[in-house]
Amino acid sequence: MQITMKLDTREFDKTMKEYVKWTTRQPAEIVNAKLYFIALNAMNETKTTNAQIIRSSLNSPSRKYPNRSIGEILTYIQLRKKGKFPRKSATLTQKVEKFIKRRVGHIQFLRSGWIPAMKKLNYWNKRGDITFVRKNAPKMPKGIKQFGVNKGDVVPARQNSIRAVGTIYNFIGEGKQDSKTVHGLLVDGLQKAINREVREMKNHINQKFEAKHSEMKRKGQI
Repeated sequence: MQITMKLDTREFDKTMKEYVKWTTRQPAEIVNAKLYFIALNAMNETKTTNAQIIRSSLNSPSRKYPNRSIGEILTYIQLRKKGKFPRKSATLTQKVEKFIKRRVGHIQFLRSGWIPAMKKLNYWNKRGDITFVRKNAPKMPKGIKQFGVNKGDVVPARQNSIRAVGTIYNFIGEGKQDSKTVHGLLVDGLQKAINREVREMKNHINQKFEAKHSEMKRKGQI
């Protein structure tokens, strides 16, 4: 299972090694389930990157230019690159507000990038091309829509392959978008999604361990 970007996956990797000891699922099935769960988790967790936090951050004063907000500085830089810097302060204020709204709008846009992976995995699973159990899967958040071409993808793990490897993609943040801001929001949401799945795996391990311990105790083996 491949997870890129600058993420801390040490706890995930450690927990996964222990998790496979406590399940009868095949490796490919485990990987595809985790891809599906993490894609759904990422859609849910990216939502928690609050719009008000973004607005508050962009309205806060710049360290280098205390009389200007971060939003004003970033707007100025963008307009200067395009040669469209307005002379009237009122026009600049409007441009700043437009810039802030666009940044806030990135939240929903980012979440939609995980839809193709989730939908394809679900479709292939129903057809029987790949297998995984959707039991205990995170709920699909409401209000997320994708417009235009797919902005994400998935390469699922295949049964009977030499290695059970799968990858989910979210292409949003590439190209002409405000990549640094978008990338930061994307990484934050995905990290939370991975951490959430780690907690779920640990809960599963604990439940299985307690059940085995109780059974051994009942049989007088301990």
